[in-house]
Amino acid sequence: MTRIALCALFCCAVVASASGNLVDWSDVTWTPDDLGPNSFTGGDAGATTVTLEFSDPDNILTGAGTDPFDSPFISSGTSGFDDSLQFRFNDNSASGVTSSNYSFVTLTITFDQPVNNVRFAFGDIDGGSAPDNAAIDSWQDIVVVTGSLLGSEVGFSASGLGSSVGDDSADGNLFSTGSNVTLYGLDGDTPSTGSDATDGNATLTADDIIDTIVIEYRPGKNNDGLPFTGPDNPTSQFIRLHDIHFTAIPEPSAFLLMGALTVLCSGSVLRKRK
Repeated sequence: MTRIALCALFCCAVVASASGNLVDWSDVTWTPDDLGPNSFTGGDAGATTVTLEFSDPDNILTGAGTDPFDSPFISSGTSGFDDSLQFRFNDNSASGVTSSNYSFVTLTITFDQPVNNVRFAFGDIDGGSAPDNAAIDSWQDIVVVTGSLLGSEVGFSASGLGSSVGDDSADGNLFSTGSNVTLYGLDGDTPSTGSDATDGNATLTADDIIDTIVIEYRPGKNNDGLPFTGPDNPTSQFIRLHDIHFTAIPEPSAFLLMGALTVLCSGSVLRKRK
């Protein structure tokens, strides 16, 4: 085999090791009402293992016996996307917000190696109607997203916000710390966010390389510092997490391979010119 042919093969190997990957909810399984941890590897995820685990200390996720809403569960394609992971809860904790009485659900997503170009979308972030333009009378979705690499915080940027989604990350609220993103459902008088609508969509993109994502899903209530006042006793509410896109970073051996490739190819070119 010629050196030129070897160069071409090595290039293909290196490029393949840094290609895009994803957790595709249309191709994986999730048992309804299972909090995890559930790990996905192979297929679209490539060699990277992606693990998802819910924390629900106050048991507000709707569970077994409420089929088809045994949350979390994989929901059929909606809001301009294919399948998604839906989590639904009904919070009946005390009114108001303090550090001791605020019920919420946490989803932690970990990658077994640092990854780049992390991107995913939410669907159906919204709020119930607010007839007096101040107090939402039924529910308000609040989603707080934080990323990290080896324990050091990495920011996210929000884009593609639908008409029922607000971004309060820069304004300060009970949940804004460091560089996290705080999204909230707007007054339900905005266009409907039915299952096929896109008004509740929002895309999150990591600002740098990460290995962990923490998503907090909270009910809007009073005293949280966000626009509008959430209800004291929210009704059942839910959001959807769509496919998780990322790029696996090549192992150090791939970079060594690239170095050897450069030397090899350079030698071939120099010999050819003589």
